[in-house]
Amino acid sequence: MASSSSSRQQKYQVFLSFRGEDTRHNFTSHLLKALEDSGIEVFFDDKELKKGDELSPALLTAIVASKISIVILSKDYASSGSCLAELSQIMDCKRTQGQIVVPIFYHVNPSDVRKHGGSFKKSFDEHLINKPEEIRKWKVAFTEIGKLKGWHVMGYLSDRSEPAYIKEIVQDVVEKLNSKFPSGSNDQLVGLDDQKKEIISLLCIPQEKTRIIGICGMGGIGKTTLAQAIYDEVSIQFDDRYFLQNVREKLDKQGMESLRNELLSEVLKQEIRIDTPLIGSTLIKDRLQIKRVFVVLDDISDYDQIEDNFAEYAGGVPLALKVLGCALYQKPREYWKSTLDKLKEYPDRKIFNLLKISFDGLDGLEKNIFLDIACFFKGKDKEDVTKILNSCYKGAHFGISNLVDKCLIDNTLWMHDLLQEMGWDIVRQESNDPGKRSRLWNSKDVYHVLKNNKGTESIEGIYLNLSEIGVLQLCPTTFDKMVNLRIIKFCYPSYIENEKKFKLLLPDQDLKALPDELRYLHWEYCLLKSFPSNFSPENLVELKLTYCNIEQLWNGDQNIVNLRVIDLEGCKNLTRIPNLLRAINIRKLRIALCKSLVELPCLNHLTYLCDLFISKCPITKFPEIPKNLELLQLSETQIGEVPSSIGSLNKLEYLDMSGTMIQNLPTSIVKLDALDHIDLSGCPNITNFPNVPEKIVQLDLECTAIEEVPSSISMLKNLFSLRMKDERALNQSQSFHHV
Repeated sequence: MASSSSSRQQKYQVFLSFRGEDTRHNFTSHLLKALEDSGIEVFFDDKELKKGDELSPALLTAIVASKISIVILSKDYASSGSCLAELSQIMDCKRTQGQIVVPIFYHVNPSDVRKHGGSFKKSFDEHLINKPEEIRKWKVAFTEIGKLKGWHVMGYLSDRSEPAYIKEIVQDVVEKLNSKFPSGSNDQLVGLDDQKKEIISLLCIPQEKTRIIGICGMGGIGKTTLAQAIYDEVSIQFDDRYFLQNVREKLDKQGMESLRNELLSEVLKQEIRIDTPLIGSTLIKDRLQIKRVFVVLDDISDYDQIEDNFAEYAGGVPLALKVLGCALYQKPREYWKSTLDKLKEYPDRKIFNLLKISFDGLDGLEKNIFLDIACFFKGKDKEDVTKILNSCYKGAHFGISNLVDKCLIDNTLWMHDLLQEMGWDIVRQESNDPGKRSRLWNSKDVYHVLKNNKGTESIEGIYLNLSEIGVLQLCPTTFDKMVNLRIIKFCYPSYIENEKKFKLLLPDQDLKALPDELRYLHWEYCLLKSFPSNFSPENLVELKLTYCNIEQLWNGDQNIVNLRVIDLEGCKNLTRIPNLLRAINIRKLRIALCKSLVELPCLNHLTYLCDLFISKCPITKFPEIPKNLELLQLSETQIGEVPSSIGSLNKLEYLDMSGTMIQNLPTSIVKLDALDHIDLSGCPNITNFPNVPEKIVQLDLECTAIEEVPSSISMLKNLFSLRMKDERALNQSQSFHHV
């Protein structure tokens, strides 16, 4: 028996072997639920093998990949050749790789298992006739498991109920997993075991009391890892458990009520929806009061508590906590509030003077890169940022690597909040006048500079969160004096979906100039119809003009050799894409919801172009594209045919032609070995199963006119996901079992 309740997993914690007719709907199903409720990944089958007793490759792989095998030996277990084949493989894994095997003697005598007696004798006698070549190894495996220490569930003679047995079995499995297979991520954390033991002792688990324990510290020191290790070890001792991750982020996006409902639903094992601030239901309260629950809230920040605000500000850095603690000791609550407000504007000098020691040890290149990341690129894609900064400074890649080595940033370009604030403070010290600083990121400062046209040659970068300002009228000469401006980033935060609008108004929708030093231009809801005629984009690396009034970018053949990314999503007035003959280094081109764009320029000379995303544009002709393309999306366009030349795209991995009028894919597409995902959903003219490569993994054919899946689908050995309009269209033949 076996099939997966969590397919595509490469490793399981428990493989469950049982005779379905005996225990599927009682003991086994209850044990499965208890294991899964404890967070254990179980490979479980709810289907009998219909033909023969050979195990499928997937089943054999699952047995080998599991850490523990639980074998439920019931009275008719040995009557199933498939069960015996499983058992033989399980015992082989025990011998060769030390797999843990836990036998459960369910209403049978362990002695009968060892000696093949009782009901098992008849079963083995029948196998001797039908399967003489297999019987010897099956008997050996049966004898071996009969000698193992396990659980004897005796039925009506037992002094315990089955739920009591199951609870002890699950606890035993968890202990075995924890002792023999400790979390690999904890191996290199010095002192973790000591910290874990100390916190577990504080929990006072045997006592019937509520305990709340906080783990504080700066980002990246292992708080989550420590909490996970404690959770793995002790959570099984509670009635229910839940590890709620990313609490601060979820609070910002979902709100307190949604997060509370998520927690209650997990703990009470049913969907809970309470739309009021308080839990009014007496039933829910009563159910919670009788449960012993272990809950971990990861990355929590209680903004309603001033104390936690200070802890958040300090980030758990011992030095910062010490400095703040001395300043606040024995002071009234009003003083705390006032101090916190002051820190947000004017950080504590003692803390930053000490943190600044690391910054002062950097060379000029590293200092500039650190400040750029602190002000504009914290947590952004490392590869993209490196390309941008390489165009600003020679050796940016080397500088970023040094900052990582010195622990000022990590490999995701993330830095501690206090280090970021130190960087901001360093920039603030450049001048009391924001217009004379090198970098602007504070919305009030940016608003002041733009409104009063106070920009100077000192400014190298500007970030403006559009959600934090009202409507602002720009002057046509706003950027005239900012000749050294490298970075413009005027955008909304990604989590804001609605209420976006034009905030930066332009007289006659025009600017007199843009700085030629621009490397990064990201301007959402921009009213410009086109770039100023005197603007030279030769230094641009990334150009993102989304939901703008732009009609055309520039005229003529521009030197845009450094340009790597173009994103023009939502530019409904855009009528043409300029000549890209000199954009030889471009890697990503994204054009979506451009309702006035009916054609594209030739792109086949763009040898570095990897991602081409064209969606919801009225183009009718399949674009001329380079052979190195990896992602091609032409969804909801007016394209009616895919040319046979697509067969030359040897690196293509993803093809999306959804919502188009094509009738099929050309036969040449079967040659594309790298292509593993095709989306043809919403193509009403597709009536026959399309031509696809043999190595296809995901195929989406929803809302097409296909009515039947051909038997040749059995040739698609890697196909994992097939989506169609009507499940009745799927031919449930044996050849389709691998999907």
